[in-house]
Amino acid sequence: MGANFGSWSRADIDRILDGTGWPVHEDRHGIKAVMETDSHWSYVSASTTPGYMDAERWGFGEFHDLSMTQYVAPAQLDRAYAAALEACVRLLGAPPLVGGPDAFATWCRPDITLRLTRSIRYSYLRLGIEPHRAFGWLRALEPGPGRVRNGWGGS
Repeated sequence: MGANFGSWSRADIDRILDGTGWPVHEDRHGIKAVMETDSHWSYVSASTTPGYMDAERWGFGEFHDLSMTQYVAPAQLDRAYAAALEACVRLLGAPPLVGGPDAFATWCRPDITLRLTRSIRYSYLRLGIEPHRAFGWLRALEPGPGRVRNGWGGS
């Protein structure tokens, strides 16, 4: 989470994926570094920005998101999400936006938005990172003067 995502160019994303040490695969949707064993499957992926999304308008370059996905045994999913959320809170502070039923927590930073999600149906955890300008509407949900913590009037 402390990585510098630069301009979201191919060189920026290659630097991050190469850092995993995992084999890299590419298709028309993006690029992915995959770690697979008999009992475990995880990957880090970046989605290619479609041609109709102008970088100046949308605020990102050749790629428009980066995520790490880890598949977890269903019986361990709740415990794994709690541990991942605890680690994120230690690094990022309390998330200004949370929800469910699958569970997600979102943090907005000046240049990026981070989202930790849990999928009950597919039994995985995902940490997604997106350039902030493209998703600036989340800023309205952050706590601030006269706003409540979850943006909806509750706490």
